[in-house]
Formats: sequence, C-alpha cells, structure tokens
Amino acid sequence: MTNKSYEIKRPNRSEKPVIFSSPHSGSNYPSDFLAQSGLDLIDLRSSEDAFVDTIFNEAPQFGAFLLKAVYPRSYVDLNRRPDELDFRVIKGVSRVGLTKRTLAGLGVIPRFVGRGKPIQNKMITLEQAKIRLESFYFPYHRFLSDLLSSVRSEHGFAILFDCHSMPNQFNQTIHTRKKTPDIILGDCYGSSCNGELMNKVEHFFREGGFTVERNNPFSGGYITESYGCPSENIHAVQLEINRSLYMDEISIKPNSSFNLLREKISKVIKRLIETDYFKSIKN
Repeated sequence: MTNKSYEIKRPNRSEKPVIFSSPHSGSNYPSDFLAQSGLDLIDLRSSEDAFVDTIFNEAPQFGAFLLKAVYPRSYVDLNRRPDELDFRVIKGVSRVGLTKRTLAGLGVIPRFVGRGKPIQNKMITLEQAKIRLESFYFPYHRFLSDLLSSVRSEHGFAILFDCHSMPNQFNQTIHTRKKTPDIILGDCYGSSCNGELMNKVEHFFREGGFTVERNNPFSGGYITESYGCPSENIHAVQLEINRSLYMDEISIKPNSSFNLLREKISKVIKRLIETDYFKSIKN
C-alpha cells in the first residue's frame, strides 16, 4: 500500500512483532522544491539514506512490516521533532528554544544537505512549512504509532528497527583516523530497548560478519527516542549502515558490493525476525 507520504509493505507470511522503518530513503523530489533550490539533484540526494529501503526490502518475506518514506529528508525530516523549526529557513519562527540540531541547520525542514550546502535560495513561510508537516510528516508518524500499537496488541510487545545509513568518513578526523564500523546500533544508551534484546541484535550482526559499535556517535534520533519504551513493551533500535559497504558516496550509486551487502543483511534480518529470542523480553 502506498500513501502520498509513505509506503507500507506488510508481511508475506505469518506476522511477527517486528517493524522496519526507513524514514530517510525517500527520493520523490517535488518540482517546486527543486526549482527553489540552488543545488543539483546529487547534492540534494547527499542527505538521503539512499537505497536503505532496498537493503531491507526482504523483511516482509520473513514476517515483518517495512515502512518507508516517499519524500526526501531535505524536504522534510521525519526523524526530527515537529517543532524543530529553523528561523533561518522559515519566516515567522521563534528564535527561542532552538535545539542543537536546529541550530546546526538540521531541523525538521533542514537548512543544509549532508554535504553542508544550503538547500534553498530563499526562505519559506510558516504556512508552507505547516503544509509540509501536515501532508508528509504527521501521516508517517500517525501510521507508525498506530502500527506499533496494533502489533503490541496482537503479540504483547513490538520491536522497531529504525534503519539509516552513515558516511564512511564521519569520524576519520586528522586526529583519530579511526575506522568507521560497518554497523552502529543505537538504543539511546539503554533507554529505548531491552538490554537482552540489544545484546542479541549486536550478536546477530557480528555473527553475520559485520563490525559493530553501540551509541557512538549515533545513539538514536527522534523516532528511536519517541517510540522506544521497554516498560510499555515497545522496543526501538536505530540501525546505521556504513555507506561505503554498498554505494559510491559521491555519485550516489550502488557499488559492486551492493548485492553482497544485501545478502549479508538479509541473513541477519531473517534471524532478527524468525528466531524466538525476543520471547524472553515480554513482560
């Protein structure tokens, strides 16, 4: 099923209490948005978690839901609070109470793309910003919230994997040159997911041949923070995949390892969905 703001793929077999979300893989760029931007499409796409929805596309075959965005992150960022509005982008927005993400130009309607370039040639009105939120942001979140509640009601608990990608060079500074791991798992430092479940998730990725770190520097964005509540039997884990494993980060095209990466991820997905390890986390 496709809504104008999201697409949902339902399980192809017996439903499991697992949902995969890909809020940053949308690539439907409105023509008026493109006209208002001084950037070319490649620069705009640098903010996308390009191909992440494709990487997790087999999840419904194993019994999970797959929810993915249709519109791009540079247009409206589904992994931000709805009130993270940037006065440098939107006319009439207060300068009081800005978050670090908004100040950095990465609010719900971003000022910069992933390559640090300004997105728009001119500011938009508050009314235009509200239209984006009402048309694309809130429908995604209403559906995700309802789906989590439905899955929990059916199974007694729900597990959300919020899927993203990260640049290979993000922490390779001239001081550290630390190699970026293949996968970073975020559970908001233990608050969004049961610890035993998190250990199992990390174990499955390591057994799948991936190097893994937790919470550094990505501990979980708005979706993980907002929906993960172990005391209410909803567990959320943010998954970050190193882009160099599957794509050319300059041209934003799949590289020669794309199919191999998909196969490796699919094996991990299958274990995350089909095994009964999560039964022990039910309260």
